[in-house]
Parts: sequence; C-alpha cells; structure tokens
Amino acid sequence: MALPEGVTTATVIAGVPVTHTGSPVKAFVSIEPSAYLVHAATGTPLVDFMEELDISEGTAGQFILPHTDQAGFIDASGNAYTNWYYTARVTYSTPSKAKTKAPKVKVFQLTTGQASVDLDLLPAGAPALPYIAPTATVTAFEGRTGPVTLLESDLPERLTDEALSATYATTAAVAGKLDASAAKTTYARRLGGSRTIVIGDSIDAALNGWFEYLSILSNQKVTRQRNAGIGGQTTTQFLARIQADVIAHAPDICIIGGATNDHSQGITEATTRANYQAMVDALLAAGIKPVVRNCPPTDVAGSSAPWNTVALRRNAVQRHNAWLRQWATGQGIPVLDVYTPLVDPATGGLRAAIAGDGIHPTEQGNKDMAAGIIAAGLPSLFAGSVNIGTSKGEDSNLLGYGNNGVFIGDANADGVADGWNVSGATVKSIAAAVSPAIGNVQHLEGDGTATTTIYQEDQSPATRASHVVSASGRIKINTGKVRVRFEITGGSIDLGPFALPLEGIFYAEGTAPANVTRIRLNVYSDTGTAANFDVSQMAIRDRTALAT
Repeated sequence: MALPEGVTTATVIAGVPVTHTGSPVKAFVSIEPSAYLVHAATGTPLVDFMEELDISEGTAGQFILPHTDQAGFIDASGNAYTNWYYTARVTYSTPSKAKTKAPKVKVFQLTTGQASVDLDLLPAGAPALPYIAPTATVTAFEGRTGPVTLLESDLPERLTDEALSATYATTAAVAGKLDASAAKTTYARRLGGSRTIVIGDSIDAALNGWFEYLSILSNQKVTRQRNAGIGGQTTTQFLARIQADVIAHAPDICIIGGATNDHSQGITEATTRANYQAMVDALLAAGIKPVVRNCPPTDVAGSSAPWNTVALRRNAVQRHNAWLRQWATGQGIPVLDVYTPLVDPATGGLRAAIAGDGIHPTEQGNKDMAAGIIAAGLPSLFAGSVNIGTSKGEDSNLLGYGNNGVFIGDANADGVADGWNVSGATVKSIAAAVSPAIGNVQHLEGDGTATTTIYQEDQSPATRASHVVSASGRIKINTGKVRVRFEITGGSIDLGPFALPLEGIFYAEGTAPANVTRIRLNVYSDTGTAANFDVSQMAIRDRTALAT
C-alpha cells in the first residue's frame, strides 16, 4: 500500500561504501520517524515504526520519505502536526567482519520542495535541516548578466535600532520546541527507548529515592540507566560533569535535578538559569532529550543572604519553580513536579509526616514524589520497556542452573524453584503468577535472624568481557527492608534498600570489565530485618550481544 495521495516526498540516497583498501562493504540502514501521524484527509495512520534496509555490497540504496514540514497530518489526539524528524542509523560490514560496533546516527528533516538528499552528507547531532540539494548556478540578477555588482537597491531595508536590540530565541530553544513534538513518540518498541539518567544532588542520589521508585512504579517506562546524583552539588557542578556522567553514556533522556543547593551556597539566580540553559544546549547537541525536575519544599534556611532565613529560602524555591516552569515550557521541555506532592499548603514547607531532616524527605516522601509524578501523567516521551524473563530456558537469558527466570518446577519440593539458590528464609513457596506476570512467583519470608537471599548468576561471565549487561525482573516487597544487587566483577549496582511496600519491574545495567569473573543477580533483605517479598520473571542479559 502506497503513501496517501497528496503526500509529498523526498528520496534519501545512500552511496556505495568501500573500505579504505577498496574492499566492498554492505550497509544496514534503519529509519525511524519521531512521531505517530494520521493523514487527516484519508485517515491513514503513518506509524512511528523503525524500518530497516539492507544494502548489498557494491550497490547504492535509496528510500522515499514524506517531507516533515508539510500540512495535512494530525497526531493521535487530533491536533495538527508538522515538523517531525527522522533518525537514521547506519552500520557496515564486510564478508569477514561483523557490523561496525557503533552506528552512524543522522537526525534530519526534509523540507517541502526538496527532491533528494544524500544520507552520507547529512550532519550528525540534534535534528537538522539538510540543505544539501544541488544549488542552481546564478547566471543573471535583476536583468544583469556577467559579473554582477551588488547595488544598494538590491539590499533589503535596514533593521531599526529597536529591532537590532531585540532578544531572539536561542538555537536550543528552537531545538527544544522540536523535541517537544518528538515527545509524542512511543518508544516501547525496543529496550532503551527511554533509557534515562538523572543528574543532580542528594535529592536525586538516594538508591531508595524518588528516581528509583519512579522507575520501578512506572514498570520501567522511565527506564533506569544510571543514577548520577551526588550529594551537596549545585547546578554549576552538574554542568561541569554532564559530559562525563551523562553524555558519555548516551542515554535517550536526561533528567536534570533541582537547584536546592544553589539556594544554600550563594549561587545567584542568573547563574542557576544560565547553567540550566547550558546543560540543555549540551544535551540537545548530543541528541539527548532533556527533562527537568523542580525543587521540593524546604524547612531549612540557606547559609547566606538572600536566602538566610527559612521564609526567604522558601520564597526562593517558589520563585525558582515558577521560572523553571515558564522557561522549560517555552523550550518544550517536560517538567517533573516534586514540589506539589510534598508541600504543606499551610506553611509552604514539607508535610510533617515526610519532612525528614527538613531538606531530604523521608523514604515515604520519596515514594510520594514518584507516585505524584505518575499521577500527574508521565510525559509521553517516557514510554520505555525492558526485557524481563519470558520462559524457562530462553536463549538470551543468562541465568545459570536451568535458566529458570520464570520459576517453573520444584523437583525436590523444598519450596524453591528449580535452579535457584535461597538462604535465610523461614517460609519458601512458589505459586502461579497473576497477570500481567507470567510463569510462577517465588515467595520468601525471613524472621530477621539471618539475611533472606535469593540469587542466580551467569555461568559464562568471561564471554561478556567489556559488554553492557543488565538485570531485570518483577519484585513485590510486602514487608521488611529489601534490596536488589547486580554484582559485576569489581563492583555492584544497588537498588534500595526499600523499606516500604513496593511492586513493579526493576532494571539495572552496567559494563563488565575485561577481567570479568562474576555476573550475579541477588535480591535480599538487610541484615537483621524480617522480610516478606516475591520475585518473578528474572533475567540477566548481554545487551551488547543482543544489540539493544
């Protein structure tokens, strides 16, 4: 079936690649539009589907795409929609070599009237207009031929002093608005469509904090890639490390934390605002979608003027949050509101029940922040998914001893599913999972006299050297203090300990070192803590080998 009648298109051409020694190369191109569209006149949906094209050695490739600025399309809500963009990922191989390890990524728009575009010449980075069609040779101007001298009358009217002093939108602001349209895309088709890093301060850094709760309670729609929060830092310090702690890890989305410490360490509002703009500029240039969170209420005075009383600091928080909302909205950047779920309307400070130390809310407050964000409606760019266990013995699940991520079978009738290691539990049982979970659920209880632990590991860790590996599964914490630990030689990635009832999907990922000897997934209670929890659909996967 062809594109609807009346849709204008351009041809995207890929050249014939060779190696530097002249050997033939095969190309693999994937094209993904940034939006789900409906052609208004015919009702035909143009889905935001990733299409792949194999180009044989020694041949050129081409495909036809609609112009991105044309009218006549609406989104799923019926709103007029223009200025979407395309993301092309190109990898290469030769008969003796596998695909290149990193795709060449081109993000581009096609403008009406543009007949063809050379994919090889498109710029990398943030969405761009590829003005690379052939330019006509100028042979005459205003009736004059031959060498032409530009006359005063050829020039447009001069701008007035008032116009010259006006403030115009920054490049980042324009790109931000484009990104806001792209935020309507659903990314659940593949793992990592919303792989997210949070960069911030101690409000963000806690491993049982709001970001960890948000990822699990959203069932990884907010896919947790890593937590780059560091206690005590200001937005100036976020900016200084955004390249190393965020951009170098190539997430899809970065959540920028708040300015709580700016208001206690003498950072001026002008500097704070400039820092936000610089961070957003850097993320957009790297093709990463920015999201910001606002500041929670406070019960503690700043250390210096003009925020050296509780009342003044609360005023600064409210003023910052109002500016942040206005600024971010103007750039098309989603704002996560953590202030509203925590504030006591009568005082403007933290609600007494979750006030913690007056700056950092209690764990219940962190959970309330996450629940409040979800209740307010997750920004639509958060639509990720992760691959949890799907069957016993599935090829890509690296759990050893029977590869039983779905807890099927209990041959020795000890209450523990075949292939799993359990210690310290006083009650052990398996039962059929309830939809949407599949397989069985492993239930464990401990009385606190010993740590209750369930674990399994990859039996061939050395083959994962330098690969990105992940751990995932469903977890339900009924009582007690429970954590997830993903051990990789040389360190571990912790989630928790969570001391509140919790149910959802967990996910952690890291890079195995060259000398890797252990990749293990553990779920366990803290020492001396009575625990009651369930796990299901557990998995360890080699993300590099799966190319996801």
